Amino acid sequence: MLGTGKNMNLRMKFWGLGLLAVCFGVVSAKALGPTDIRDFALFGGGGIELLYGANVQGLVGTSQNLWLESGPLSADGVYIAGGYVGEDRTSQNISGDFVVGGSLFAQSAVDPSTIGGNLVVGGNVEALDISLFLVNFIVSGDGAISHNLRILGNATVGGDVFLDGIVDGHLTHGGAFQTAPGSSAGSVTPGDPVPPPQLGPWTLPASATFDANDNNVNLPNNQDLTLAPGQYGELNFASNTTLTLTAGTYTFKSVFSDSIFNKLNLDTSSGEIVIQIEEDAFLGLQTLVDG
Repeated sequence: MLGTGKNMNLRMKFWGLGLLAVCFGVVSAKALGPTDIRDFALFGGGGIELLYGANVQGLVGTSQNLWLESGPLSADGVYIAGGYVGEDRTSQNISGDFVVGGSLFAQSAVDPSTIGGNLVVGGNVEALDISLFLVNFIVSGDGAISHNLRILGNATVGGDVFLDGIVDGHLTHGGAFQTAPGSSAGSVTPGDPVPPPQLGPWTLPASATFDANDNNVNLPNNQDLTLAPGQYGELNFASNTTLTLTAGTYTFKSVFSDSIFNKLNLDTSSGEIVIQIEEDAFLGLQTLVDG
């Protein structure tokens, strides 16, 4: 995948209070639990768009929606207060829980998806032609369990269920229940409504501020720049530029790059890099780790 650097153990956190549109990248952080945005390796306050997937060594969180256009999403856990859309050719490899406050929609995938923990959805689930392995399936609304979906534990659905996969354990449904040929469950019984998960709001403590300013950084064509940690305004890439960041905290008002020839070189040899973005970020670039 484009954007994966030479060292997969990147010590970095990437926080945005606005929209994060991420085209390429590897992000890493220790998973500590979703209590505030500093516990996430990648957080978008205005939603996240992963245009070509992402390999996140840590937690992913957003107070709005997450949209995955193409490519894989790997993370230690995913917590989405809004809804989730996985477009064609997407897959998920989540070692922990995948929690969605709204509805989940996923289309066909080239590679199988795995969720090491639970899939918890506050709205409806529509999974079309995907291969998905997970532990427990907990849905407040309606659940369409597609073929090639394998639930190793139990399925608890507050609304209607269309089962076209396999549930090893017990399936409980609050509404109507339908099955397709070849599907199976260990046992099936009617159940009660399922309350939706409560996520967020995630905020920074009062002592922490983003403190962006009007000191804009504009990289012209064919220029390389090493930027010291600190507070900045807008960060704008032209084309064929390389920006190197070193250990410390960077605060930007916004970030924009729409060329795969641009590079973000993250030198973590001296410690962790924290990138804070006050508004929106569109990250169409390659990410190099200690490159």
